[in-house]
Formats: sequence, C-alpha cells, structure tokens
Amino acid sequence: MITTLFNSESSYVVVTRKYLSRLVLPYEVLLDSQCYLINDVTIINADRALSFVQSGQFTDDLVLLEIVKATQKKAYSLSGLKKIWFATNDARDIFLDRSYANFDVGKLNCDVVALDQKDICSEVIIIAKPAKVSNKSDFVTEDGILALVYEKLITEPYSIVSLKNDFLRENKVNNVMDYLFGSQSLSVLELEVQRAFSQQCLDNSLDYGWDAYNVLNSLNEQLSKSVKNDHQFEVWFQKVQALITGNSPLDIPLDDNGSHVLRAIILVLLNPELDNLVAIKAQLDKNIGEEVFKVAKSFVLLRAGYSLFEFHQRELLGDNRIFLQDLNAALHNKDFSIFTETGDRGAPVESSIESEAQQYEVAILSDEPRFLLSDIEYLSKSEDKLEGFNTYLIDGLIPNAGFNAELLETQDSDSTQLFYWLIDRRADNGKYKGKIGIDLLQIQSNLPLDYRFEVDASGVFLRLPPNIHNEIQLKQILTLVKDQLSIVKAINARKSSF
Repeated sequence: MITTLFNSESSYVVVTRKYLSRLVLPYEVLLDSQCYLINDVTIINADRALSFVQSGQFTDDLVLLEIVKATQKKAYSLSGLKKIWFATNDARDIFLDRSYANFDVGKLNCDVVALDQKDICSEVIIIAKPAKVSNKSDFVTEDGILALVYEKLITEPYSIVSLKNDFLRENKVNNVMDYLFGSQSLSVLELEVQRAFSQQCLDNSLDYGWDAYNVLNSLNEQLSKSVKNDHQFEVWFQKVQALITGNSPLDIPLDDNGSHVLRAIILVLLNPELDNLVAIKAQLDKNIGEEVFKVAKSFVLLRAGYSLFEFHQRELLGDNRIFLQDLNAALHNKDFSIFTETGDRGAPVESSIESEAQQYEVAILSDEPRFLLSDIEYLSKSEDKLEGFNTYLIDGLIPNAGFNAELLETQDSDSTQLFYWLIDRRADNGKYKGKIGIDLLQIQSNLPLDYRFEVDASGVFLRLPPNIHNEIQLKQILTLVKDQLSIVKAINARKSSF
C-alpha cells in the first residue's frame, strides 16, 4: 500500500539502507551520528520529512525512519521505531527479500512514499552525509553488556525488576557488569581481576581475534601491584602462563572448590567462543563446576555480544525485548531516566512489572488443587506408551524427523512430575548422537535452573519445573521449551501452531 501522509506526532531521521540492515537491526539501536543532516539537524518533523521527499533527494539507497517524538540524543531506542519509509517499491522489496539472521524484518512496518509526494518542494532542503563512518567498534561495550542482560532475562524473566531498581534508576554505570556477573561475594582480588578480564573480553571481541598469551599478559599489566604481588595470583598466573605456552598440562582443578573467577578465566583463555566452551563442558562434565562454567559463559557472552543472537533467540525475550532496546540506547546515552518515567496511567513503570512478578510468585506458591492434564484442550492421550507414565500429544506442536513432542506425566498421584519427551531411543530410534548432545547442553544453559535434560535407555527427556498449578502456567512453560528446541531444529517452527 502506498501512503501519502506523515505523522505530525512523530519524528523522522534519514539513514542509508545499508546502515539500517548492517548495524541498526543487528545491534537494535540507532546512533544519531549516523543520521543524515537535513538542513543542519538530524531529527526532523513531519513537514520537513515531506519537504525532503519532495526535494527529489530521497533515493533508493536511503530510508526515512519514523520514530516516536524525540529530541536529539546520541542514540535512539529501536523500541521507538514506528515505520520505515522507502523511496520506491523496488527499494522496499529488495530490503524485505534479503535473508537476515539477526532480525525478522517481516515484523517491521515498511511503507513507500507516494510518487506525487515528489513533485513540489515547499522549502530548500540541504542534505549532508554523516561526518564519521560507523563501524562495529562503536557498539562493542554496550553490545557485550546486552548479551549479559539477555542471558539474565532468559534464565530469570522477572529479574527485570531488580535490573531496574538495583542499578538503572541510580545510574550506576560503572557497576553494571559487576551486578550482571553477580560480584557481591567476591574478594577484592577476584573483583579487580574480573573487571580487568571483562575489559580484555571487550577489547578482544569476536571481530578482533583472540591471542590467549597476549590477553593474559595484557590482563596482568592492567592489575594493581597489590594484586600482582598477591601469592594466590602469582601462583595462578605462572601456572596459566605455562599452560598457554604449552610448557605445562592443565593441572589446575576447574570445579567450584576454589576461585570461580580465576578458574573461569582459564576456561575462556582456552575456549574463547561459546561453541567451544559448551563443547568442553560436555566433554569434561562434572570436572567443570557449574558456577565456574556460569562465570566463563558470562565472559564469553561479553566478548560475543548480543548482535550475534539470531532473531528467534531474541524473540524468546517477549515483552522484555523492549526493555533491552531501551537499555541499549540508555547505555549509549549514559542516561537511564527513561526507566523512572511513568506509564500511560501515571503509575511508575516498575510498579506494573513488580505486580506481574508478584502474581507470578503467587501462582508458583499457590496451594490450589492440581489440575488434570486430561482436561486441557491442547493435550490428547497418545497411543505411544512408556511404562510408568501417562503420555500426551501436544496439539499444534510438530517435531522434525527423529524427534518427539510429547508430554509425560508420572502415574504416582502423590508426587506428579512432568517431562517433555524429546527423543525416543527405544529400538535405537531418534537422533541422540553427534552434535545434538552439545546443542542440548547449550539449551540447558539458556533455561531456568529447574529445567533439566535427562537421558536413559528409553530416550531423552526434559524434566519440567515442579509445582505447575494451572493450564496457563503449563502453556507458558511449553512455549518456552518449543522456542528453545526450535533453535536446534527439534521442532518444526513453520508448521507448528502452538
């Protein structure tokens, strides 16, 4: 549909189509420094947007972004993007026809200006390109922090309350990563080392490569004399240096009975990318402590950044994605006042979120009677039986070949436990071989702590949280499982309607 009018309640900026697809969408933030100057300003109103279009300078390589009413800032949240205007149908179609791993452009509101808008210009329009070419280095720190926030919101959806209350509202910019790493119980030595290594992960992000020896030495150079001269650190540094240079085997334990930070750094120095880290965890299993692995994963996520997450991973955030986008802009602007603004009804934004969290907790702790799976419309009894369990098909959930999509209920009425039956291994059926084991470990790290994959001779099962009290709660849980399993192609997301 071709539309002719711009919105007087919106603001507008002009950027290149290339910048939109390569940086704005992957990083989910718009930098003012990359907006074209229209008569010496980057933020224009509806009238000037119309004049720009009529001037004949709106070419196919540019897009006009309609955003919520704004004053000039360093960055604008993508949550405020209302519409993307293209000069021609061809320009819009080229944009939409491309394959974007990081962003589902099909959910963007894309439109084309009418041809009759380009006839008469009501004012002189002077357009100027951005003075500086933007690149990925403009986003590294904020992108790394977003990856940590993403991990926290995925594993603890209602931590958004504490994320706002504990550091955003107080503008504790320097303490953001400390908070996300959970640094409250660290010693002075561990905290300083963690902060210094976090900076090394940012300075040596995926786009800049990784030389473990240089990273270790740079870490050492950043530390204070008191830390470098500490006996614990001296011993650790010498052993790790010998390990990296190949002069010593890995003889430092990696379980949780020691410094989680120092041991996590060893893991990251040797396995600086998430796939490698997950693979070594699968290989060494219990020899790597859960807390050590958690800290190591945080370092690796910091290095990789949120921009590498695929669009279906981002969609797992649900409504929390708006918070992430607003946080992104706030980090660039070093201004978190948006999180103290009130909502439409005059109540603080945090209060509504806290209310949701309280309702969630009440549902979890409720003593209401256990509901019956046989009464749920989207579940139907399965002919495929497994001894000791009631088996249900999940209507609208379509597994790919080699996988199951069935819900199991233990038959012990006194202590009912639910499982998602992922792979049937009876008679050597199913796909539990090769890379799938590593993939499931990755999913395990994305799920809350009370979800757990289990394997036996009958198959691969995902143990669901205990104390599921109602149909709504079960629906939310199964939706989360579906979204995660779609990542490893266990679920046919296109055919599923669940």
